[in-house]
Amino acid sequence: MQALREGITELDAVLLTHPHADHLHGIDDLRPLTYEKTIPVYGYKWVLTEVANRFDYIWAKRTQQGGGLPHLEIIPIDKKTLRKGMSIGNINIMPIPIVHGKLAILGWKFKEGEKRFVYITDVSRISFISFLKVMRCNVLVIGALRMSPHATHFSFGEALHFAKKIYRSPEGKKYLREVYLTHICHNHSHKEIENFCTAWMHKNNIKRLTISPAYDTMRIEL
Repeated sequence: MQALREGITELDAVLLTHPHADHLHGIDDLRPLTYEKTIPVYGYKWVLTEVANRFDYIWAKRTQQGGGLPHLEIIPIDKKTLRKGMSIGNINIMPIPIVHGKLAILGWKFKEGEKRFVYITDVSRISFISFLKVMRCNVLVIGALRMSPHATHFSFGEALHFAKKIYRSPEGKKYLREVYLTHICHNHSHKEIENFCTAWMHKNNIKRLTISPAYDTMRIEL
């Protein structure tokens, strides 16, 4: 329904973070976007194995061929891609290893010229190596479940603490311009989260930075 609303008729690739249902179970609906070409699906090998098992009808030889199958190619993220990333068109895409509770999952960094956008969801810990990959991004979308702590997700405060760490680069330059909180539970209203972000910025003397909760239909321009 979101794709229909936004007029999305073509995809270049699908980038998976992890195989939890709320991040994966729209895969059946890729079918109408694969009539004319096969879409590559990238992710950790264990994630793609779960995809192949959970949606085995897509690749099973016993499945009747016809118009009912999405045409997808699963491509595991290897060590080389973890180090150097990959390119789709003019965009360099870098997988960012993060931790979701006890699961090793992925965030993604997108770079085109000097523009850098980072998407990290369902995160409870970020290693120093991944921190360095996120450094110098312009826009950060980061998972933040609620105000109180959670075993497998950043709280609002933890997410903004991470944003503060990358707010200023080692050479003292400010690259980060916008931070958006995503994967929010229903404990707080949009206005309450806005107020939390405003109070946090004042307390930490953060200026010239947009921090707010993300919302459906939001558009971000780099």
